[in-house]
Amino acid sequence: MTNSGGKLIIEREHAIEWLITPKADRVPETQKELEVKLGVAEGIIAKWKRRPDFLDEVLIRAKNIARISHTPEIIEATAKEAKQGNQQATANYFKYIEQIAEITEININKKVSDILDDDTKEANRKPPVDSEQAKKGSKVKTE
Repeated sequence: MTNSGGKLIIEREHAIEWLITPKADRVPETQKELEVKLGVAEGIIAKWKRRPDFLDEVLIRAKNIARISHTPEIIEATAKEAKQGNQQATANYFKYIEQIAEITEININKKVSDILDDDTKEANRKPPVDSEQAKKGSKVKTE
């Protein structure tokens, strides 16, 4: 299925999902078989894989899956090893905690003006209008 611009949007999404699936769990098993199943030209997936934007999307999705499915167990195992005196596990555990603290600090310290869109910023720069003066059509004096 293609969109009006001719891009193979749905097929590309299926190919990404297939690529991030562990090889042992892939159905169909080969890239060529996937192309047949999707009804795309032979070699199109190889062509997509040469595009940096396609590979970036594959990597982003794979990382997200790994974070969601494995990170809690790895952190738990690392903490357990650290409690038993494993110095490398202790270092890794605290490195991970520091990364979380940095991200949290960055998010908390973000200026409100960095978060607001341009229209909201512009509206906040204008002086408030006194309702009585607005009714009379006069401008608000600013100092």
